[in-house]
Amino acid sequence: MKSFVVGNKGDICSCAWLLSKGFCIVSYSENFALWSGPRVDSAIHYIGEFSRRGYRRVFESCFVVESEHSNLRYEAIQLLFLEIAGDTYKATIDLQSNVGCYDSLYLGAKDAGLAHIGKVLDFGCGPGTVLASSLYRQADLLIGFDFVDENRIHAKAMGLEVLEPLEVLSLAPGYFDLIVCCYVLHYKSVESAILTTLFDSLRVGGVWAANFHKSEGVSWFLESLNNQPFIEVEIKPSVFGELMYLKKVGGK
Repeated sequence: MKSFVVGNKGDICSCAWLLSKGFCIVSYSENFALWSGPRVDSAIHYIGEFSRRGYRRVFESCFVVESEHSNLRYEAIQLLFLEIAGDTYKATIDLQSNVGCYDSLYLGAKDAGLAHIGKVLDFGCGPGTVLASSLYRQADLLIGFDFVDENRIHAKAMGLEVLEPLEVLSLAPGYFDLIVCCYVLHYKSVESAILTTLFDSLRVGGVWAANFHKSEGVSWFLESLNNQPFIEVEIKPSVFGELMYLKKVGGK
């Protein structure tokens, strides 16, 4: 797989450096440029330089410039995943590791007191990777969502029921037993309004289970929920980063 870099438009110094390392621009968004360059084994040599220039390694050979605001992080991550969606993503991930993370989140949710897992939402489902886990196929209802159109198309083709963007904004309160986010929240790119909507869609007693790759994004996630009073939070270390089990204990 090639390396990809999302940088700020108009950053002359970084542009010159990326050009000197064999990168070229492949697409733009309003505020960012997406660069494609050498294969992962070459780009890894520059990890220290990427860090010094304000880039964070977010996925395999993918680097994204740090942004202070979640709407800019969302724009940058969306630009990246529009390029590496679908078959490209499936060919890049370590399927065994991803399924292991899904399984750990499911079993951890049961340990957190979720006796019955009937209705499940996989938020950030990608091209339907969750279907490779036998545990989730035991659910009465398994629904996915991903903000990238190509990933939703792939997930549907795999047999996963998938929500469209407008449907996420109108989720019924108290509907899901389990929301799972596997390698999603460490990007810190989900708007707080969406996070609140997702929390509201959990039933009382339901669990939101997520991993935070390299322990990135834990504080951001909890702060985005505005210190919800009706939650119990358990965090455990793992090879997939910190695992968080957020249980809804009150409210609607």
